[in-house]
Amino acid sequence: TLEKQDLLQQAERASIGAQARLMRVAERASNGWSGQRRSREERDRDRRRRERELQASLGAAFETYKSDLDECLFNVEQQLAARRPERPEQPLGALEKLLEMSALPNRREPTVSSAEFQETLINFGLKVRHKDMEMLVTHFNTHAQNELSVDEFLDALREIGQRPPRSSASAANFRGLQNVSRRRGGGL
Repeated sequence: TLEKQDLLQQAERASIGAQARLMRVAERASNGWSGQRRSREERDRDRRRRERELQASLGAAFETYKSDLDECLFNVEQQLAARRPERPEQPLGALEKLLEMSALPNRREPTVSSAEFQETLINFGLKVRHKDMEMLVTHFNTHAQNELSVDEFLDALREIGQRPPRSSASAANFRGLQNVSRRRGGGL
């Protein structure tokens, strides 16, 4: 029937599309990203400029945004470090290689599409909440072309991993104080 023919044609197109995607992935895996990277100084300068622009546009909400982003990056970094506590840089290096294999060709720096980025993190076994994934995708889409900068993302993970451990004790104590206060029927 006509419906079966349409269905077969759709399946064939999907199969051809999947095959083409597999060929691109295989080509990337054999080649990897081999372009010339921007220097760390260039990336830092661009990051500071973007942060100033973001701070100007968000105003008072910038600190909350930055805190949420840092928390998201911290969670990813902790998951990576937990894989090899004795050598926490090793899982990050493996993630870097995977992202570079997925990198788009002919770019000045390794970039991946937002779909490739999300798929790579998920396939690497990282558990990232949907809203956090959206934040990462939005924040590291540095050129507003739906392409994420691999280097910017990895720089941020390395930076957050070098900071002293955060203490959430004050927030936990505050929440505990709120709970006690509610039980007593009073305010803070």
